[in-house]
Amino acid sequence: MSRELTDCLIVGAGPVGLTLACQLKAFGSRVRIIDKLDGPALRTKAVAVWSRTAEIFEQMGLIDRFLNKGLKCYGTSFFANGKRAAHLSLDGIESRYNFALLVPQHETEAILRERLSELGVQVEYGKRLLSVNQSSDRVETLLESGESLESSWLVGCDGAHSGVRGALDLRFDGRKIESQWIVADCRIDGLPLDDEVLLFLHNEGPMGLFPLGGNVFRMVAETEPVMDSSNEGRAEFEACRLVKLRLHMESVQVQEAKNAGYFSIHERQVEEYKVGRVFLAGDSAHVHSPLGGQGMNTGIQEAHKLSWKLARVTQWLMRDSVLESYHQERHPVGEWLVQTTSHGTEMLTSRNPIIATFRTQAVRFLASLPPVKDKVRDTLGELEINYRDRGLSKEPGFIGQGWRFGQGVKAGERAPDGVVRSQGQETRLLQLLRGCRLHLLLFDGPAKPGRLQAMVERLNRSYSSVVNVIFVGLDAEAPDWLDALYLYDHNRELYKLYAANEQSAYLIRPDGYVLYRCQPIDEVEFFNWLDDCCTST
Repeated sequence: MSRELTDCLIVGAGPVGLTLACQLKAFGSRVRIIDKLDGPALRTKAVAVWSRTAEIFEQMGLIDRFLNKGLKCYGTSFFANGKRAAHLSLDGIESRYNFALLVPQHETEAILRERLSELGVQVEYGKRLLSVNQSSDRVETLLESGESLESSWLVGCDGAHSGVRGALDLRFDGRKIESQWIVADCRIDGLPLDDEVLLFLHNEGPMGLFPLGGNVFRMVAETEPVMDSSNEGRAEFEACRLVKLRLHMESVQVQEAKNAGYFSIHERQVEEYKVGRVFLAGDSAHVHSPLGGQGMNTGIQEAHKLSWKLARVTQWLMRDSVLESYHQERHPVGEWLVQTTSHGTEMLTSRNPIIATFRTQAVRFLASLPPVKDKVRDTLGELEINYRDRGLSKEPGFIGQGWRFGQGVKAGERAPDGVVRSQGQETRLLQLLRGCRLHLLLFDGPAKPGRLQAMVERLNRSYSSVVNVIFVGLDAEAPDWLDALYLYDHNRELYKLYAANEQSAYLIRPDGYVLYRCQPIDEVEFFNWLDDCCTST
């Protein structure tokens, strides 16, 4: 019986669990990851890596591996009766990764497993959870084999049929949509577009085609109910039939379908993402329609958010109360996602004659409106997600310190990127925001010359393990007194993006969101807030 205490035990070695394990290990935590399967899953599931997730993979140092494996899609086309009814360009997404990167899920998992192995951790397969017991300072996880694992924290990333959720006896409220769906990898010759996501509107149900390269497309479609949903041969035949029927294109040839299977859509969410020392992430916390390809991306972002908080708390550098913000920040995102994908799926699948009649016209009209297109793009790219007024986000306590920001980024919003010069080399801000520390951007401006110096010296003296100081200025050379990274904002890009009209401070989380801001700088409020969340060194 093993009694070695690990910082975090992760149950489930899909994309969510693997992301969490990679981050925790990279941040210096002791981590184990188990999975009930005998080995890696080989059947492709999710395929879309959206913009915000690509930014996360860049932070993890993995983006080049994903770009080498994936296919970039810069647009989505809507078809009806064999003709293109509307088009949505994705290159307007405000991210360096202004596209959908299509990578089969098993390839995503392989990249993450490879990175985890480089960090010295292997997935422990064939280990099925039996029960979970918590105490005030640890979690005991009993496996079916009789092995007992002890950890300071436990995270369930084990999917819609989560054993962790079941062991906690948590309700998974929601509903099952009364429709049958089919998924398959189809080789299709003759399609007019092979580098866009294609959505076909049809009176018998919608169909989506996601290009994977080499004329292979991931096909997802609504179909009629079947008695035996486990018959893969029947599913492959049905997939080919539906593609031919709903394309309405005589020149297109469907050569074969592989990895076909039926599935149903459930819309469910747990009430709490954190119970004591146990967390839930990904499909173990919420399931919904696959519309928009948001599921895997949402789970990866949850893992990314949770990782730095867990790492800092287990290293005694942040207080346990910080972990409460995980539920406060992520539960509303999951709730919104379940509701939004539900409404969209109902619109696309409705058999109501009135809705069916005007569906194509509505899609064509809405896709012609620039504000609607911008909204859809940012929603798909998951760049709209923010934590304003939630969790740890902190705006200035005195309104006079806030109005000066004008249109600058608010606390809880994604930190903007910009081109700067560091040590004579041109680089981007977000390339420098790596690691597990909070990043404090200090913008210089007209004020008492010793004010920022005293602040930097105090941070370096008492908070160096928690806060990474970055000084942003408009002079080519750093001040002589500065003992921190200096960025020369030669184009005033950061000053504009952050509305830094005078000396100001932005504290940025390891996951790239603004945590706190003030202008002019209020040292008393800043250090009081820092002491509430962090421990000095």
